[in-house]
Amino acid sequence: MKFKNVSLLLMCICAGLLSGCKSTPKKEAISQKQSIVKVVEKNKTKAGNKEIRSEINAPESEKFDVKSKDGKTTINVNAKVSVPETKSIPAVKVVNRDLSKLDLKGLSDFFFDGKEYRNIIKYEDMSKAQLAELIENQKKEMEKADYEGMTKEEKEIIMKSSQDFLLELQGYYDKAPEKVEEKPVDFVLKEDKTGEMGENAKNFSVQSKKEGDQNIFSVSTGEYMNSVIYISNNGMGIFEGYFDGYENKCKYSEEEAKQKAEELLKKLGGTEEYKLVKCVPTVAKDDKTFESKDYYNGYQLIYKRVVNDVEEAYDATPIMNKEAMSQDPENFSMASLPKQYESMQIMFSEEGLSTFMWNEPMTVDSILAENVKLISYEEAIKIFKDKVFLNSSLLSTDISEGKEPIETADTEPSSKEDSDLKMAVGGTEKQKADTENMKCKIDEIKLGLMRVKNQDSDGEYTLVPVWDFYGSYSYNEKGPNEPMSFLTINAMDGSIIDRGLGY
Repeated sequence: MKFKNVSLLLMCICAGLLSGCKSTPKKEAISQKQSIVKVVEKNKTKAGNKEIRSEINAPESEKFDVKSKDGKTTINVNAKVSVPETKSIPAVKVVNRDLSKLDLKGLSDFFFDGKEYRNIIKYEDMSKAQLAELIENQKKEMEKADYEGMTKEEKEIIMKSSQDFLLELQGYYDKAPEKVEEKPVDFVLKEDKTGEMGENAKNFSVQSKKEGDQNIFSVSTGEYMNSVIYISNNGMGIFEGYFDGYENKCKYSEEEAKQKAEELLKKLGGTEEYKLVKCVPTVAKDDKTFESKDYYNGYQLIYKRVVNDVEEAYDATPIMNKEAMSQDPENFSMASLPKQYESMQIMFSEEGLSTFMWNEPMTVDSILAENVKLISYEEAIKIFKDKVFLNSSLLSTDISEGKEPIETADTEPSSKEDSDLKMAVGGTEKQKADTENMKCKIDEIKLGLMRVKNQDSDGEYTLVPVWDFYGSYSYNEKGPNEPMSFLTINAMDGSIIDRGLGY
């Protein structure tokens, strides 16, 4: 995948689009036949005198097993049940935040922390000397390229891409002036004329002046995606767990990192809307081998939107569609991607703040209901048991097209015909074998809010109450994957919401 637009690349990183994602269920989970706004209107009710946990009779914890139809995959549920400490659950209309109101100078000064910065220089705006340096570096990279382990086809693709980029740089060089005057930074969002971000796209991007620094701050808004991103060349760590004896070499203590993050939120104008839900130390990685080191190098902070004391439930699932999934990477277009979920992450490393990613910033437009009627906890659990293997995108290789699953511990093994059918729709032999050895654990059942697309209304969404069943899975003994929701249930009417579709 090749990007000519820096802001486009940054936003794809922010949305997680350059990494793998969960597969889409073989059988579509739901069809949005009824407007979510009408569902909210139908379930609008006055708040009671009881806390929500008591109102829906939810316990503090839950424990049971759920087996697939053939008995080869078991989901072990040993979970805490998280319910907001409130007497009401709202439903609200949210819209894209107006990023033109951000204090771009204040944010730039904050991120670069005393270092000089300048406008990001595009290839077409470079001098001959600047492009000559890039051309020389590209030739060196091509000379030392390592193709070990690649197929002949893979090698040819990479070599062609490298050669095309070299020719592209040469084309810019031929037209470039001998000298280019540096323009002062203008702290406003300017029209993005590339067309890659759709209509009415605007962008602001600056980078460090220091030689060798790759620090970039970018704000982008457009038809396809909105984001606020800061990325530095300070080495990020990865959360892998807690280890006895590990020293944290971040320049900030955990409390100082939290204070720095709160200072950033104030500059963004979001201190009242967002809540810190996760702060964990990150393990340092070797830049060349990517192997873990034996110390922490910073912190990962995750913030979530809060409405009337109710958190927005979020997992890492990107919203995709068939056009985007099947598209040739060389012709990738942001137009094929629906609006992603809002997320906010701040990373600190040994040198301080290393990364900030605010994907799809939203703002509350109006309260549709101060409180809505919820299905009982017991109903939510029954729906999970009945639907998880049929509708969970994590378990898509275990789905039999057109077959109703049996998901209780008392299930009889499936017939050979069912098994053959499952193989037909479940992918390759390897995928099938992996699924049969999948170990699934649910460790949290959570009632929160989720952003659902309003039917026939571009740019308008509704935060509605949902039940999420968070957990992790592993194949054989290869280790757990990142925790995410196995199933999302509309807490108003019990319908299944597919996070991969956004409704």
